[in-house]
Amino acid sequence: MASDNLKKIVFITNLDVLGGAENNLISMVVHPEFNKAFQSIIFSGTRPHKAIRARIEQSNVKIVQHNKFYGLRVPRFLRDRYFKRQVRSQHPDVVVFWNHVARSRQLDICKELGIKTVFFERGTGWRQHNSEKVKNFLFSVDKVLGLSWAGKRMLEERWGYNGQCAVVLNALRPEIGKTQAEPKKLPKDRPLRVGVAARLVAYKGVASVVLAMDEIKKRGLDAELHIAGNGVESETLKALARDLDVRAVFHGILEDMIGFYQYIDILVMPSIREPLGTVPIEAQSQGCPVLYSGVDGLVEVVQDGKTGFMLTPSWDVEEYLQYTCQREDMPELVYSPALDRLDVPKALKPSDIASQVIELARSEDLFSWMSKEARQFVRDNFPFEDHVLKIKEALKDL
Repeated sequence: MASDNLKKIVFITNLDVLGGAENNLISMVVHPEFNKAFQSIIFSGTRPHKAIRARIEQSNVKIVQHNKFYGLRVPRFLRDRYFKRQVRSQHPDVVVFWNHVARSRQLDICKELGIKTVFFERGTGWRQHNSEKVKNFLFSVDKVLGLSWAGKRMLEERWGYNGQCAVVLNALRPEIGKTQAEPKKLPKDRPLRVGVAARLVAYKGVASVVLAMDEIKKRGLDAELHIAGNGVESETLKALARDLDVRAVFHGILEDMIGFYQYIDILVMPSIREPLGTVPIEAQSQGCPVLYSGVDGLVEVVQDGKTGFMLTPSWDVEEYLQYTCQREDMPELVYSPALDRLDVPKALKPSDIASQVIELARSEDLFSWMSKEARQFVRDNFPFEDHVLKIKEALKDL
């Protein structure tokens, strides 16, 4: 297929969660440069989140629920036939499985229709799957993209993939990048605001930060925790904060994330697994130094000792899980950047988080310098226009 003829793309994903992968997809397809080059149709198996629907309604991007017919769920025995009908009716040049491992029949349908296929790995490689299904899928698509070096290594080491994988790092979303915040200074007349922005599920490691706030309180630093996000762990984390008598504000899902990043002083990313991490990019753009777990792709988006501090995860996951209510999507393996190999997952020790927060909070010059460097680092390395250009080239090079 000549690259100049590639004009219409179907993305297959789910959009019911307002997360980094979902936000990134929407920001990309509505971006003027991408929109000018391609017509995008998103096949979502579930009803999209209301915030995503609102953004899509302001664009010419089309959303199709590929397993629903006039609002009714298509029976499983008819689903592949309906999928073929839906894809064929759109006449796409390429189908992109966005963080979605397709059933073999979906790939067969694309091949029958003469449509190129791409898999964009955005965390799927960490999840528990039928190994033969994943391997067959990876070696059947025409191209594989990864959002981080860690994702590429996960596909290679865990799933045995040895084909080409183009790495396209996430970037600062335009809606976040349009605001240029001033570098932060340590507060003198209020508590230090420690922030977390994440889906509240066990593998995001948020319980470690709640426990760290108790240590911070005992060591005499006036600080409070602010959490943006929601999830199954929400009530468990609130109960933990009450039991420890630490100041923690649960903001829920926020549409104004710029305001959140500007409100907090320090961002903590305590993830047990994190394919890359959009949140640290966004927070640094607003001047937040980031304390982060040295796992998976997080090391690719923060500069240790310059825009934040890397903490080595060393807390046994089984001990950590005593402070959670579930273990959904807890990985069997994670990627260790320091060792360049897969390793057993571990959580951050609360005492390590507490020590680093206190060290940063007691050095005005270091904090201000890191805040300034964080803003510059994102501007220099994560412009969304470059991200769109790389994806355009990757899709046209089929």
